[in-house]
Amino acid sequence: MPDNDSDNAKLAQQLVREYETLKADRASVESDWRDIAEYIFPRRIFEGDSAAEDRYTKIYNSTGRRGLIRLASAIMGLMTNPAIKWFGLRHIDDRENEQRQAREDLQWAQNQAMNVFAAPSSGAALALMEFFLDCAGFGTGVVFGRPNAAGGPTTMFETRTLAECCVRAGRGGKPDAVYRRFDMTVREAIDQFGEQAMADLPGDLAKKPDHKLSILHAVYPRQPRKSKSKLAKDKPYASVYVLQNPKRVLREGGFDQFRYIVARWSKVSGEVYGDGPGAAVLPEVLMVNMMEQTVIEAAQLAVAPPLQMPHQGYMSPPMFEPRAINYYQAGAEGRIEPIHTNSQPILGDEVIRRREERIDEGFFLDFFELPLLDRMTATEVMQRRQDKQALLAPVVTRLQQELLGPMIRLVLRDLAATGRIAKWIVDADSEDQLQIDYFGPLAISQKASEWLSIQQWLMAMAPVAEQMPEVADNLAGDEYAAYTHGIFNVPLQLLRKTKDRDAIRAQRRRSMEAQAGAAQAQTMARAAKDAASAQKELALG
Repeated sequence: MPDNDSDNAKLAQQLVREYETLKADRASVESDWRDIAEYIFPRRIFEGDSAAEDRYTKIYNSTGRRGLIRLASAIMGLMTNPAIKWFGLRHIDDRENEQRQAREDLQWAQNQAMNVFAAPSSGAALALMEFFLDCAGFGTGVVFGRPNAAGGPTTMFETRTLAECCVRAGRGGKPDAVYRRFDMTVREAIDQFGEQAMADLPGDLAKKPDHKLSILHAVYPRQPRKSKSKLAKDKPYASVYVLQNPKRVLREGGFDQFRYIVARWSKVSGEVYGDGPGAAVLPEVLMVNMMEQTVIEAAQLAVAPPLQMPHQGYMSPPMFEPRAINYYQAGAEGRIEPIHTNSQPILGDEVIRRREERIDEGFFLDFFELPLLDRMTATEVMQRRQDKQALLAPVVTRLQQELLGPMIRLVLRDLAATGRIAKWIVDADSEDQLQIDYFGPLAISQKASEWLSIQQWLMAMAPVAEQMPEVADNLAGDEYAAYTHGIFNVPLQLLRKTKDRDAIRAQRRRSMEAQAGAAQAQTMARAAKDAASAQKELALG
């Protein structure tokens, strides 16, 4: 924390000003987010918005909302399914990977990191699903990875709503600072920051434990800093909590690494926030919503059309309930009759269906569905599905670089800090010597062309090898096994150690030599016996 009250107030005022500047800079983007939230993601509330319950009364068609949920679920299941090992680690230098100890260290680190992601208490699976909803809907998502020193998973993940977070980009357009404004009750603030930090609250707020306070949490690169200091306030990234009214610092600490993960679905050069499918399908969603409302009104006109009746002649006000009896004066002219508008709501169904298909295509849902064509083998069906998913390569690559890679590296550093994995792995990562490979179904689809090229080459060699068996000598079998092991992330336990493999081959070779020797001995004995019999016959003859 700053050394005195004056520095405290200056820092608080500076951070609040920076937050307000970033908030103003994204005003136009936030306006688009509000439109998307209103018709596609009604549960997401931004500052000044009406309650989510009020939004549902404006929605007549849920195609957009269902499309968003289905896309987020598909990305979650095909990229980060907690039931499978969806990433692996290897050294960028293949010579290091050939060292058995290094491979075992990397396999152990991978398993430990996967345990963190799979642990329910880490919140990783929930945070990822919430992130994919935000990223697919609004184009940007924010995840915070908190170190956990209380036992269990070393890292805890939470998704931060875009309504609370303002992002600042640093060198190369990479986000390097997040300012999060959120509400916290007086009771929660005292529990987190202590009574001393919350002393001297204005008025009688200290006596209102449920009163909400506005808190700003800023995480940003600390410059300048004392590089040799081990104090939290001198770490590379500052972590400062500020009470906005009155403006003062509640706690100043720091992190060794940037613990906010900001990822975009797609991005235009020079922009901080991204663009997602939600913005792309918004015009279609608005159109379908309006058309659905019109069709509903047309159906109401068909079922309950307006009525016409004479202005006099009935004994009492008309009743329209089933089996109601209306009395009119004898001889009175005119009856209660419907006004037929000839509305045909069924005509709008086909138009709406085509628009709904466009929305589904905008959410890439056709990329994840199995093609339904006659006379297709199962292999052809899966190949076509992989070909479609390969078209998502730009999105998959960005999510790997901006979301999954930083999350994995955050977990590895926390594991190394607690001594659960070898420290050289984090050191190698710091020197850009660590490679993260992804093995979810969607990532494998991106590698399908490479794998198909190998298969096509083997198929092309097969007929030649039948006529010229020596051609098969060009295939390096051991290298082929090791290469495919890496592509599909087969567990290391299923790959024999080199010395064990060589021992098995040596034993097989000795067995074959012994069998060949025995067969040769039998042949020689049989030949000797035949020769002796022949000589005996000659002697008798």
